[in-house]
Amino acid sequence: MDSYNENIYFRYITKDKLIIFLHGYKGNKDELKFLNDYIIKGRNASFLSFNYGRRNSKNEIIDINNTDEEIVAQIKNVLSVYKFKQIFLIGYSLGAAIGIRIVCKKLLKIDGIIAISVFDDFKKLLNGRKIHTINKANLCPKKLIKSVDIPIVFIHGFKDVSIPIQKGINVYDNSNKERSLFLKINTSHYFKDRMSYRKLCTSVKTALCFLTNKLKSTK
Repeated sequence: MDSYNENIYFRYITKDKLIIFLHGYKGNKDELKFLNDYIIKGRNASFLSFNYGRRNSKNEIIDINNTDEEIVAQIKNVLSVYKFKQIFLIGYSLGAAIGIRIVCKKLLKIDGIIAISVFDDFKKLLNGRKIHTINKANLCPKKLIKSVDIPIVFIHGFKDVSIPIQKGINVYDNSNKERSLFLKINTSHYFKDRMSYRKLCTSVKTALCFLTNKLKSTK
């Protein structure tokens, strides 16, 4: 069932591990493609990414509050055919926040999360940029993280201007420290050069080792 089209990218490599990638605010299934390639080839894991969210003409996701069921349905389509020993979720920016919300709702059995460049409060983030949001409900990982009961690793660039690192630290500070890790890297929000590629891939490798070891220690 390997699949690649305009909406989904799925590669079956092994039943041992599936890594699901949730893209950011203006992204799509191919966002951070270098990371996707690294996961498949370098970490020998099955991989799934897909487009989600209702968008406007600028390709911005305009409804952050009705994405969860859509995302879960896409994942369950794959899980109806393949079974995996471990399932990890990697979210980038908005995708990280939505991933945390999905885990809190327990809509899927996820074994661990990697949150790249996550924000603490969506409305405050947009207000800081003087952007008005039409969403009546807010997305606030700083509060949601308190209900996350699986291992989680935060990765954040300390040169990130779009989502300053302190916003990610605010989420981490409310997490269960025994099951969480915060990795600071020398990058901006956008990973556009080879050095950034290497730093993010190295951090993801560290994060996956941390999640795997945490899972072993709880058995």
